[in-house]
Amino acid sequence: MKGRVRAGILACLVLASCRADDIRVDGPGSMGAQALVPAPSALRRLSVVQYTNAIHDAFGADIAVPGRSALEPDVEASGYLAIDASSVTISHRGVTQYESAAYNIAHQAMDATHRAALVTCAPTGSFDPNCAQIALAPLGRRLFRRPMDAADLQAASELAATAGQALGDFYAGLEFGIAYLLQSPRFLFREEIGVDDPAVPGERLYDGYEMAGRLSFFLWNAPPDAALLDAAAVGELDSADGVRMAAERLLDDPRAESGIREIAYEWLGLSGLDDLVKDTTVYTQISPEVGPAAREETLRGVVHAFATDMDVRDLMTTHDTFLDRKLASIYRVRAPRTDWGMVTFDAHSPRAGLLGQISILALNAHPIATSPTLRGKFIRERLLCDPVPHPPVGVNTAIPAPSPGALTLRSRLLAHQQVEYCATCHRRLDGIGLGLEAFDGLGRFRDAENGVPIDASGNVDGRVFRNALELGQTIHDDPRFAECVVRQAFRVATGHMETEGEAGTVRDLWLDFATHGYSLRRLVEEIVVSDAFRRATPQP
Repeated sequence: MKGRVRAGILACLVLASCRADDIRVDGPGSMGAQALVPAPSALRRLSVVQYTNAIHDAFGADIAVPGRSALEPDVEASGYLAIDASSVTISHRGVTQYESAAYNIAHQAMDATHRAALVTCAPTGSFDPNCAQIALAPLGRRLFRRPMDAADLQAASELAATAGQALGDFYAGLEFGIAYLLQSPRFLFREEIGVDDPAVPGERLYDGYEMAGRLSFFLWNAPPDAALLDAAAVGELDSADGVRMAAERLLDDPRAESGIREIAYEWLGLSGLDDLVKDTTVYTQISPEVGPAAREETLRGVVHAFATDMDVRDLMTTHDTFLDRKLASIYRVRAPRTDWGMVTFDAHSPRAGLLGQISILALNAHPIATSPTLRGKFIRERLLCDPVPHPPVGVNTAIPAPSPGALTLRSRLLAHQQVEYCATCHRRLDGIGLGLEAFDGLGRFRDAENGVPIDASGNVDGRVFRNALELGQTIHDDPRFAECVVRQAFRVATGHMETEGEAGTVRDLWLDFATHGYSLRRLVEEIVVSDAFRRATPQP
């Protein structure tokens, strides 16, 4: 059969979600009534991980899925992959990549090992549209995350039957029907449009199948299973109580670890660790596996907090972490007996919590040196949700070189702050980031720079600390940190920055978070049952 039929018209535009800058709300206990104005509905493209999870769910974990370089790449918007997924289309190159991946996967699915699980009927010959339909209908339900409509099912089964007749092989023809499904926008995009709510004119409720997808992709970072789709079919996801019951089941499942990992990955901005670059002459312990290992340490810590129902604020102060041998050598501690065993830093260690981890320290530093500015920016934006504006275009951001009178980075930054157009931002950032100067650009502890003892004191908006441990405690105690965790999880869940109309919901979630011991599990469960997660307004 000459050529391949492109099944989906992949140039469909993604409906853009409403965007707003950081919306401040009053603290817990200040509960002024504010009615919810839901954010506009949207389509959300599957991330590379979600695409991979969906393929494995439908065809088997042993199916080889093209790597990141062979699929439309994930990029960040406002610092989040989840937000970009709500505001992008597919490029021309991406259309070709998805087409190639579709036929590759379909070919594997129809080999002798896999096809028996997908084709439960016995084809009467190379041309059998009825058997093709029997095979494709349940597969389409899994891939589209809802039952296929009649037009899609007919088109896919007729394509498969026609291709089978031309090739003289039913299973070879069925590959074309499967590729049709895998190129459809109904598979590649998460449809989250909603249906008009007759009780509230101008608002929409996500239907059961949309809620199934919203739940599973947030809590599992994967498509809904059969039980969740069945719950959608009988209306169990049409109420907050039904959504809560479903969420409890999903959170009790081991697959919830993937969802928690994705929340942490987005919240802490860990995407750059795959390509962590450091000067090997300065940091001799750097190697390609350091970045991914550092990310794994941090993700395991957040998963541990979820699994043990730990106070999430204690992520800033805990002396427990999870290491492999490579990280243990950089931290200069005894390696665990097995990779990724728990290690507890002793009481005199200068290292504790997230701010003592390589993932944060190395990622927010330069290839040859530390950067109090980048580290301060990380703490402001990722831990306190306090946005920092970009420097003006054309401004020279270079820090003065070391000199006899300014051997430490602290002294050089103080000189830099004398430049008027640099001073405002650097004073907000450097006073925080200098608290981590006892860790070099890779995250190794040191007590001097160029022979001068390091001064790691500073302040967070007037709250003074003497070193990294006290900085971690300061962030732990700052109510903005708990609020920021709520905001970060909400952004990942909804795929947009919180809007002014959602400020009341964020406040309520924050109050509930504080009331229930800052439990991450409780937080994500309350997010999914909130009206802000279940309701939308039409696109303008």
